[in-house]
Amino acid sequence: TPSGGTPPYTLAVAGGSSLPPGIGILNPLPANMAPGSMALGGAPTTAGTYSFNLVATDKVLSSSSSALNSLNLGDQVLVNLALPNPFLVDTKGLTVPVANRNLFAGSADTSVIFPGQSVLIQVSSFVAASGNVIAAATVNGPNTAVLRFSRFTASVASQVSSLIFTINNLPVYIPSGTPSNAAIPVFPSPPQVQTFLNATKFDGVSDATGLAINDRVSLRALFLENSAMSSTPAFFAAKVRKQQ
Repeated sequence: TPSGGTPPYTLAVAGGSSLPPGIGILNPLPANMAPGSMALGGAPTTAGTYSFNLVATDKVLSSSSSALNSLNLGDQVLVNLALPNPFLVDTKGLTVPVANRNLFAGSADTSVIFPGQSVLIQVSSFVAASGNVIAAATVNGPNTAVLRFSRFTASVASQVSSLIFTINNLPVYIPSGTPSNAAIPVFPSPPQVQTFLNATKFDGVSDATGLAINDRVSLRALFLENSAMSSTPAFFAAKVRKQQ
């Protein structure tokens, strides 16, 4: 049962996971639910072992009167890190090498954050945009910044090994070509994507060896980079889907 925040809570299944067949979420959750009460209902229709993640939203964030609802996808927000705690990386069980994780984990300033990364922040206060002034958020909590999986589409540039391939033609918000501002770093060569035996989920091919040059692929991957944009690999994939 969720706790903290302002009830009532609403639950949703996190992206990349799903509930067992026949099981549903009780929404919204009653404000007086006892600790340990079940938030799911129904009866499974297919036997098996299932793994899924739930995301809880409280009244403050889900209310139609919340200032956060003034934001639209793509809006800019000025984020102030107040007394930041060491950053974290949510690997979802992928065996990402410590040296790569530490390009982000343990830091406490924005020098390790790059365009194209997906970062979870814990907002303690928020001021909506007004006129030419963009919205502003203050981040102050135990999870100052948590690196999450980025979702994007790219083209296969080359095959490096049975588990690694390189990509190009990335989205414009990932610095992978000639920048308009020389101060913006870009990849010095096509970045590598690391996949994992029995951990990376493939759709359309059985593994990385089934990919050909110029294939378009949709990726869900951790984006870990250094200041020179030369981390090898730069992406650690949980899912690779070959587009038809």
